[in-house]
Amino acid sequence: MKNKYLDKLEYTKILNKLSNYAHTYIGKNMCKNLIPSNNKENVKKSLAETEEALNILYRCNTPPISEIADNTKNLKTIESYGTLSIKSILELHGAAFELSQDGDLFKVIIKINTL
Repeated sequence: MKNKYLDKLEYTKILNKLSNYAHTYIGKNMCKNLIPSNNKENVKKSLAETEEALNILYRCNTPPISEIADNTKNLKTIESYGTLSIKSILELHGAAFELSQDGDLFKVIIKINTL
């Protein structure tokens, strides 16, 4: 969709209002980067994800989401098969993240066993 149409619709303002409802920095960032789509398959997938989120809300009353630290840099290092420092590993201690790349789902689980 052309930017001039998005500007007329005040799309940026809508995204900013939407991002106020997000509880995590990741959610806020995703809200602010949403773009309209006219691809039928993408729209169907997004609607299915929305329905799944709504079902979770109905079952749990509150989303099972809490604020997490920004580990984007560490995760990019892992994706590119880089080496993490001890400090980075400790930052990721006990965390589980889901990364999406080219439609595939990867799970990165890092646990540190104590002696």
